[in-house]
Amino acid sequence: MFSCSCRLLWCRFSTCATMLAILLCAGCTARQGKSVVLPAPPTQWSGELAQDAAPQNWLADFTDEQLPLLVREAFKKNWNLRLVAARLQAAGALARIEGASVYPDATLSLDASKSERIFNSGAVRRTIKSTDFGLNLRVVWEADIWGKLRDERRAANQGFRAAQADFAAARLSLAALVARGWFETIAARRQVELAVRTVESFEKSLAAIRGRARDGALSVVDYRLGKAEVASAKSRLEARHRVLDATRRVLETVLGRYPSAELEVAAELPTMSAAVPAGLPSQLLQRRPDMVSAAIRLEASRSRLKGERKNRLPALRLTGNGGTSTDALQDVLNFNFLIWNIAVGLTQPVFNAGRLKARVALAEAQEDQAIAEFAGAALIAFREVETALKNEEYLKKQEVALRQAVEESQAAEAKALEDYSGGLVEIITLLTAQRRTFQVQSELIAIQSVLLENRVALYLALGGGFER
Repeated sequence: MFSCSCRLLWCRFSTCATMLAILLCAGCTARQGKSVVLPAPPTQWSGELAQDAAPQNWLADFTDEQLPLLVREAFKKNWNLRLVAARLQAAGALARIEGASVYPDATLSLDASKSERIFNSGAVRRTIKSTDFGLNLRVVWEADIWGKLRDERRAANQGFRAAQADFAAARLSLAALVARGWFETIAARRQVELAVRTVESFEKSLAAIRGRARDGALSVVDYRLGKAEVASAKSRLEARHRVLDATRRVLETVLGRYPSAELEVAAELPTMSAAVPAGLPSQLLQRRPDMVSAAIRLEASRSRLKGERKNRLPALRLTGNGGTSTDALQDVLNFNFLIWNIAVGLTQPVFNAGRLKARVALAEAQEDQAIAEFAGAALIAFREVETALKNEEYLKKQEVALRQAVEESQAAEAKALEDYSGGLVEIITLLTAQRRTFQVQSELIAIQSVLLENRVALYLALGGGFER
């Protein structure tokens, strides 16, 4: 009898061992993640730049003491950055929620019940009353034999790390937005000042026309042309005021201020250092926060895919209950009334209408999407660096040419005014010279502003940031 029981127990154990071995083998069928194939980055950038340390505090590249103060103000008050910060907090909470599944889930409950039973047997009537109090601790834990829960927790943690990189990218983008807005506002102020000088210049020409009237050489056409240019110059002045007002309000909004157009604006555009510090192109993916985020999200998609594949494997759950049960409340903490039980359950999905298979397919598609997003973002990052570098070369040459044009135009304007006063040239020559001087000076201010904004774009593309 004893030997039969042993053989029966051994047969059952062998059957369970065989099934467990098959299930363990099933857990080894997960495929490896797909690789990301990108075009090989160049060994150096095609533009001119110094190949030394990567920029850390790129605001110091601009000789402007007020710009860092404005950026710090934006970091404190900008509502879009606060929105990204709230998303970061939510990602951290979500990571804690999803990561908690690795640990046991314990629930403590205190129960009280009262019941009454009535028995009628002929003329005999009995009533049985009972009161029960119970203190119970229930613990449920899923044994992570396949690593599925660890994959899910890893994906959640990677999502939080990606959110941290998104926040760093948002800070960098906000700093760049403030810098660009600041330069645009300064340039707008300089355009206003230029328009004021232009009005004064055309009024000076109109005075010269009146001077010729005293000599008996007044031309009605000359006088009306002079007045027309003064009016046009005043119109341009109002347009410049409108642009300055708008840029001020936009920048104040970015800073988190009320858009009152009362921001104090510097008188001159800042200058820049001669060379741009930068690392090799291969370092770009490690320095740009948006690329770091894309890479982490790619790893998170792979972790989720691993977890979804393991959902088709059996799950081993342990359930334990322990506590006391008594009819007296004062005995609820008396362990002489202790009751407990432990249960082990092994579940294997058999039929779910293809739901688990579809979840795996969804995770694979999300991995492909993350790969495509990462590869596309990498190419865009390389393009932005190359474009900004080449733009700086072109803009510097354009600035040199415009400076020369300003000098020649100013000299031509002075000579035209002198010759017109002497009756040697027509009024059209003088007005054309004045318009040309205004045009090239305006273009020079615009190019200087664009050159500064392009340097900001270069730092943004290189992933240059602040001390973190």
